[in-house]
Amino acid sequence: MKSFPKHLLVAIVLFVLAALTGGGLWFWTGGQLSQSLEEKRQLDMRIRSVSGKGVYPNQSNLDQIIAATDEIKALTDPVETSIQQTAQPFDAVRGTLNDEGQYSGLPANEWKRLLEEKRESILNLAQQKNVSLPEVFYLGFDRYRALTPTEDATYHLGVQLLAINELLEIALDSGVVEFQQVKRVFAEDNNTNQSGDGLAAVLAPGPEAWYTIYPFEMKYTGVANSVSRLTNALTQSGFYFVLRSVDVENEKTSVPRKTEVKSQATGDGAQKNIIPIVGEENIKVTMRIDLILWNADVVSEVVAQEAE
Repeated sequence: MKSFPKHLLVAIVLFVLAALTGGGLWFWTGGQLSQSLEEKRQLDMRIRSVSGKGVYPNQSNLDQIIAATDEIKALTDPVETSIQQTAQPFDAVRGTLNDEGQYSGLPANEWKRLLEEKRESILNLAQQKNVSLPEVFYLGFDRYRALTPTEDATYHLGVQLLAINELLEIALDSGVVEFQQVKRVFAEDNNTNQSGDGLAAVLAPGPEAWYTIYPFEMKYTGVANSVSRLTNALTQSGFYFVLRSVDVENEKTSVPRKTEVKSQATGDGAQKNIIPIVGEENIKVTMRIDLILWNADVVSEVVAQEAE
């Protein structure tokens, strides 16, 4: 009998699900912000029209201005608040803001201490969950086992460290049996990935510097429902994750032959001939996940400028 395809149809279904639950949220938020600002501009035009009639101010015009101002706040405040909330977890690694609008990041020795702290936490959690990890696991920061990063690299490294820690905590609580690898973009090498150990991708800025995209990749072996559990947990995270793609490989790549089924018949009844094919085995999963880090300062500045 022919074997099953190595990558099951479920991978396609999960990819579509990921696009709907992850990418939809990202585009929705960006679209809501743009739409809110555009509607705000239209309200501004109404206010200017009222002001230009030559009978301004009077009670009717004042009421229109107050109503329009309330509409503006109702449009922009919820989106801005949501963006600020997703950026807050990264305040601990931002450092100070310079005149060019860039964050300094943590001091190098402080970042290194944070790496060891997060690594120890993940190792303990994996032990509690009975999840196997690589023999030497440094959360995708293997080069810093002995080295200390340069001061100008710690901002992106800090963001990546917090994001990877969140992803691993979610994964270890989602039915993972063995975790093989987590990859990140080597932002400190200007995304060149010279060693081949990093993710072949780049940090991508969003329009108007509203956000930055940080790509990650995870590989693990888990129980059959681990993908759905992990996907649900990503949508509940305080971090703004977008699930880009899911590749699933079933551990069982073939069905039993008739001779194998018959050989297990012992005369104790027909149930002896039932051999589980799908549902009890583990799956091998590769996930590509993006972190969308909103620049709350830029968004707030844009909203404030539009409100003037």
